[in-house]
Amino acid sequence: TEGRFDEARTHFNRALSAFREEGAAADVAAVLSRLAAVDAAKGNIDSALSIHREQVLPLLQRDYDLTRLVMAHRTIGRLLQHQHKPADALIEFRIADELARRTGDRALI
Repeated sequence: TEGRFDEARTHFNRALSAFREEGAAADVAAVLSRLAAVDAAKGNIDSALSIHREQVLPLLQRDYDLTRLVMAHRTIGRLLQHQHKPADALIEFRIADELARRTGDRALI
């Protein structure tokens, strides 16, 4: 399985480079999120959290992409749960819920 994770990382990094060259912020954020998922699957929750907090959130905040921000905050909340940090996770879930309400999209609430 380690080889498959490395293979996935290689493909995601290739896609990341292409999307960065195009200036496609939403696609960059999506690929970064997938890279974080690979790290989380390998048990590297700290790295996954770092990617979401330091790279994904700023891109989505800049573009004010509420739907993706909801999903990113929920992902961070789940990662914090894996780290046994329920209070921090709850903060992220509350942020996600507030953003979901702003979208008006009932599927997100």
